[in-house]
Amino acid sequence: MQENNLNQNLIIKSCAVLDTNVLVSSLIQLDRMENFNLNKLDPPIQIFNLIYSGNVVPVFDMRMLSEYVDVLHREKLHLSNTTINQGLSLVINKGLKVNNVKKTCIEFIDRDDIPFFEVKESSAIDSMLVTGNIKHYPAEDDGSIVTPKTFLYILKKLNDFVLHDYAYLGDFEELVAKEVNKGNFEYGEELLLNNPNFIEELCVHNQEKNIKHHVHR
Repeated sequence: MQENNLNQNLIIKSCAVLDTNVLVSSLIQLDRMENFNLNKLDPPIQIFNLIYSGNVVPVFDMRMLSEYVDVLHREKLHLSNTTINQGLSLVINKGLKVNNVKKTCIEFIDRDDIPFFEVKESSAIDSMLVTGNIKHYPAEDDGSIVTPKTFLYILKKLNDFVLHDYAYLGDFEELVAKEVNKGNFEYGEELLLNNPNFIEELCVHNQEKNIKHHVHR
């Protein structure tokens, strides 16, 4: 598989539900590297780079954001607040918040994985769930739950089909706008524009929730 420099000729846009482990892996690598060569980056950080370029559109809900915040702030990861805030800001700013999430009755090994599956299932635009822990999720016949490496491979193959379709980008943006107008999505960038302290308040709220949880244990 050739994922190196994938974004150089990429016009494909794909919605993706990113499991926390994908975000953690990419931010750890970013936080440890001063000068990095894109050719040598692991798949999670390549996906992060594609979020920056706009080729990958993160799809999320508030439960997912809360999980991101909780895990990224764990001391054992040694992530700087700057890296965490920049990572969260990018995901939210470039992403779409899903409304009207449908609940699932499927049993999960780890209940923290449920929001990610439910968001994938509820997304008005087909979205793949990208995770480093495939075994934690139900087997999907449609191949919509994939590893970071497989996700990059799929993007490359899809891009080969739309490389010369100059209407593709307009069609994708129109589809997103239509679903936003229906109320199925909210633009993540509007969350940040409407509340410049959105991420800070999210972190504080999550910290308070964890304190209450420990007090009542």
